[in-house]
Amino acid sequence: MASVALVFGINYQHTSKYKLHGCINDARAVERWLQKSNLYEEVHLYTDEDDDIEGHTTKRGIIKLLTDLTIDSNITRVFLYFACHGSQVKGGADEIDGLDEVLIPRNYWDRQDICIPSNLITDNELRVILGKFKSSVKVSILFDCCHSGSMCDLKYSMDIETMQQIENDCTPCAADITVISSCRDNQVATETTTDGYASGVFTTMFLAFMSDNKIDTMVVTANDIIAATFDDQRTTQIPTATSSRVVDQSTSFFYHTRRRAQIQTKPAKVAETEHIFTTQVPRLTPDTKLHSTQQLDPSTFEVYASTITLLCILLLTCGLAYLFYILMCRWDIRRTLS
Repeated sequence: MASVALVFGINYQHTSKYKLHGCINDARAVERWLQKSNLYEEVHLYTDEDDDIEGHTTKRGIIKLLTDLTIDSNITRVFLYFACHGSQVKGGADEIDGLDEVLIPRNYWDRQDICIPSNLITDNELRVILGKFKSSVKVSILFDCCHSGSMCDLKYSMDIETMQQIENDCTPCAADITVISSCRDNQVATETTTDGYASGVFTTMFLAFMSDNKIDTMVVTANDIIAATFDDQRTTQIPTATSSRVVDQSTSFFYHTRRRAQIQTKPAKVAETEHIFTTQVPRLTPDTKLHSTQQLDPSTFEVYASTITLLCILLLTCGLAYLFYILMCRWDIRRTLS
């Protein structure tokens, strides 16, 4: 097994407030494309359909799958695709904006929509895992998630507007890693519906571009994909590219042993749609501002934590009062008998 692709699609079907509509559709479409293109010897699809009994879309499951790849000495090429919720949390000094980007696995919310903060996957955790790949491994990653611009905290990034390289204050990784995200850190990713079929705008344009250009006969650069998926007339999201090595217009995303062919980088057209919408979770901070069709309370996470704490205090108080009552009754009985 020299090359492997892992594809994740999470719709959060067990929740009532945070469901997405197109992530599983997107993951299945990417899986079909990968199988047809024969770019990778093994392709594995993981979704939260049927509650994901094996737990592959939980934090523990995702981290284990990624870690297993880093210790397989036979692997030379890896492709990772994530279609799910992304968000931001208050982070450390390594972030200019003070916010860490996070992936939200299936088990971040339970069936009562109560969040479990320890189940978030932070950009720092992803960077640590990627740092374990050997220098001979080529890793290509696609994120169709909100706030995913610097999801892996890689050393280099490219500004799509100026086409200039930016060197970030991040820990270097030995492997050749290139990440393309559907939007910047401060942006949300959008979904679209056509005849009732939901899909991510970024993934739709990416797959249209790859299909039009016959990926199995050429090398595709990060710049090719950025140019093909950036359509400022339909959405406000701006795709971004980051890399563990110097990133420029020639930085490869996919590569093949055959000669690179002339390709078209004109943005692929998204079909006329019934509706384009954003499904976003709030940044996990008290001053959250929403840009979503799902009108979530920006302080939802703090309210849950405060409510649980208050209930615990109330139960403890009631228990102590009941114990005091029992002791007093026994004392009165003993005094009467004496």
